Order: sequence, then C-alpha cells, then structure tokens
Amino acid sequence: MNNAPPLPQDLSELISAETWAPYAEFIQAVEERGLRYCLGGGIAFSAYSYRKRPSKDVDLFILQSELEKYHALMKDMHFSDYFEEKPYDRSWLYRGHRDGVVLDLIWSLPNHRMRVEDDWFVFGRHILLHGKELPLIPLIELIRSKIYVLQSDRTDWPDLINVLYQEVDNISWETLVDKMWPDEMLLAALLAIFVWLRPELAEKIPEFVWQKVGLAQPSGNPVREDRVNLLDTRHWFGPGYSERR
Repeated sequence: MNNAPPLPQDLSELISAETWAPYAEFIQAVEERGLRYCLGGGIAFSAYSYRKRPSKDVDLFILQSELEKYHALMKDMHFSDYFEEKPYDRSWLYRGHRDGVVLDLIWSLPNHRMRVEDDWFVFGRHILLHGKELPLIPLIELIRSKIYVLQSDRTDWPDLINVLYQEVDNISWETLVDKMWPDEMLLAALLAIFVWLRPELAEKIPEFVWQKVGLAQPSGNPVREDRVNLLDTRHWFGPGYSERR
C-alpha cells in the first residue's frame, strides 16, 4: 500500500465562515470537555474524493458511550432535539438544532451494522477549515457508512466509486473485507461496477480481495471506450477526472 496522497490543505470553500461559525463554536466546546469526534458527511467525501461538494450541514461521528455528555453539551449550548419538530430514528443519531443550524451526532448506522469505535479517532486524516485542523472519519469507515445507502430515492454508490477512483492505492483492503462481513457481497457488487468502469485501476486491488468476495480478478484487457459516458456524459469523477491525484 502506498503512502496516502496529500489531501487538500484547506477545504474552507466548502462552507462559508458565517455558516461554519456555530459548528466551530460547538467543536471548540467538545474539545474543551475532552470528548472525541471526527467529521463525516460531505466534508469527508470531498476530502477523500477530491471533489469539492459544498456542505450545508455537519455530521459528527461520536462514541455512544459519550452520548450523555454530548446531550449535556447540547443543552448547555441551547441546541434543541430536532425530534420535537420532525421525528427521526434516535437509535443511531441525535439531531440538534439552534437558530436554523442542524448538527447530527452519529454513533451507528440505521441498520446498526457498524458503530463508531476508538480506532476511528486514530486512523482518520485531517483537513483545515477556516484555520482549524479537524479530524475526518477514516477512509474505510467512510466506505462502510456509504455502502448501505442504496435506496429507491437515494444512493451513495457514485460517491463510493469516486472515492475508490482516488484512493484505491491507499485502502487497507484486508481490514475492509473483514469489516464488511457478513455483507461482503455488497462490496463485491461495488467492485464489479468499479472493474467495469475503470479496469486499469481495479488491477491495483490485491488478488486476495477478489477471492474473498467471489469475483474473478480483472484480466487487464484494455477498454476501448470510456464506459463512464455510457452512464452519464457529465463529469462523473469531477472535472479533469482523467488525471488522478
């Protein structure tokens, strides 16, 4: 596995300083209380895919064991539970709001296939937002959190293809495959699409991965057409996608 490519040093253009201010205030309080967190959502996707997607809200991934302390912090900072206005599933997240600002605290997935663990705060990368260094959700956990979003009205799989496109060299594949059990067939489906789109990049995935997910290893035969355009003639991997970072 190669060393991770450098991330953009500053992603401040994703969210204006005015919009970011209440989140920055909350994160400062989180750090002062010694609580742990990492950023997910659109900010993490932008960092790992090199596609700068403007962000309207912020997702903080936290430990469930620290949830009561976060509840107390929310109350102290005058955030109200959004459940009172619009019910949501509180078994995996807490949604607070204040003066139009919505902040999601997440410790699991809706299907409870994964939960935030201590190592999430060790292996993630960091970015800069308006002069502050902030931790991201680890790459593997970003993939796992998005792979289950395959719904009739929404899917995060295009996001995942973009992440694989940029990060295929930097994924701890053995760890990812192990953590996907017993749903490794979902990973197989994602990789089958990736092979079809970018076979030259899929060749970088170790041989044991294909064996574990039950797929044939890419043959290395060149593709004579840009298959991305068969799906969408717009920039599927972002402007200038032919050049990876």
